[in-house]
Amino acid sequence: MNIEQEFEDLKNWAEKNSILLAEGDFTQGKWSSIVELPYKGKDSIELFKQIVKRLNVKLIVYELVSLDAKNYEILEETIEYLNDEEIKEKFERIHNYQNKFFGYTLHFFENGMTFKIENYVKETDDYLDVKDSVYEFIEENGTRYKILPQERVIELGKQLALHENYPKLKNRTQRVNLAEQLFNKQFDEISVQHSYGARLVVAQAETYYETVIKPRKDKELKKKIKELLDEGWTKVKIAAELGISKDIVNKYI
Repeated sequence: MNIEQEFEDLKNWAEKNSILLAEGDFTQGKWSSIVELPYKGKDSIELFKQIVKRLNVKLIVYELVSLDAKNYEILEETIEYLNDEEIKEKFERIHNYQNKFFGYTLHFFENGMTFKIENYVKETDDYLDVKDSVYEFIEENGTRYKILPQERVIELGKQLALHENYPKLKNRTQRVNLAEQLFNKQFDEISVQHSYGARLVVAQAETYYETVIKPRKDKELKKKIKELLDEGWTKVKIAAELGISKDIVNKYI
C-alpha cells in the first residue's frame, strides 16, 4: 500500500468511527508531554487506532507535506536562477513526486499530552530544503520574479473548469491552450508569463473538476439512471437517451 492510500484509509476509518479530522499545524511547544508512536508499518497504525478508541478521541489533527502542481511549477520556474548545485540536485530527486504528497502527521490531544504518529517518504527533507531555498529567493527578488497569487489561481482555475468546452478537452496541452486563450490579458495585468500562469491555472482547474464538478455530475447521472430504471427503461434505451455507453449505465446500477 502506498503512503497516499494509507492516509486515505485512515481518513475513511475515522469517518466510519465518527471521528473528526481537521488539518492543522503540529507545534510541540504548546504541550508539555509528547507521546511519539514510532511508525513501523501496519502494526503502528493499528496501535494508533486502538489508543484513539480507548481514549474515546473525537478529533484528530493532521498535517500533510505535499508537492502540488502550484508548488512544483514555482520551484521549476525559479530553480534555474539559484546558483546552488546542491539544491538543484535535491530538486531532481523530488521530480517524480509532482502532484503527490510526501506523507502525513496525525496527532490528538488528551490531558495535556500530544499523541503523534507520522509517516514520510525519505525525499521529504529534500523537498523542504528546496522549497525553503526557493521561497527565500523569491522573497528577496520578488519584484523581478512575479508569482501568480494563489487566490487568483483558484478563481481562474474554477472559471476554466466551468467553461463549456472544458469537458471536451482530451489532454493537458489542450487545457493549457484554452487557459491561454481565456486569461492571457489577465496574466499581462500582473506580469505573469503566459505559459507559466496557464499551467498553474490548469492544475487548479483539474483539481476542481475532479473533486467538485465530476462527483456532482456523477451523482446526477446516477440519480437519472435510477429514475429511468424505476420507470421500466432498459439499459440499452437509457444509454441511448443519455448519450453514454451501456458500461457506464452498469457502473451506476
